[in-house]
Amino acid sequence: MLPRNPILASLLITVIATSSCGVLSKSDRVEYDYNEGAKKRRLVLAIPPGSVSENHSRDNDGNVVRTFQYKDGASFFIACRDGAHEPSIVLTKSESDMLSLEKATGQIGSGKYDNGTHWSRQTRDGFIVGYDSVANGNLEIFDAAIHSVQVKK
Repeated sequence: MLPRNPILASLLITVIATSSCGVLSKSDRVEYDYNEGAKKRRLVLAIPPGSVSENHSRDNDGNVVRTFQYKDGASFFIACRDGAHEPSIVLTKSESDMLSLEKATGQIGSGKYDNGTHWSRQTRDGFIVGYDSVANGNLEIFDAAIHSVQVKK
C-alpha cells in the first residue's frame, strides 16, 4: 500500500524503479577491480543474458577464470593472470603470462566446432574473454559481449 502523502509516494515509486533497474542492468554486467602495477583499474563488460551458473577457478600458475554457463550448453568466460594471491587481482600480462593463460583457456581466435556451434577467444588489456559452444542464433549476442570490454582508469 502506497503512503497517502503524494510526495512520499512519488519518492517511494522512484526508489523502487531505480533499484529494480539497477539490479537488472547489473545482472548482465561484470566489473573487475584490479591493480596494474601501482595503478587501480576496473574492467567492465556486458555478459550474455540468461546464464544459469557461474564458476570461479584459479590454477597453480595464477590463471584466474570466471565462467558463466548457459542452459543450451554455451559458456562465456573472462580470464586473467594474477601475479599475487591476495583478495585483489594484480594483473600481469607479459608474453609468457599470456601464453600460460592461453594454454589454460584455449587458442586465441574464433572458429566453428564439428557440431555447428562456435567458439571465440580475444585478448583485451591483459584479459582473455571468450565463449564456447554458442549456437548460430546466439552468436551476435556473445560477440557483442566480447566487444563490450572497457578498462576504466
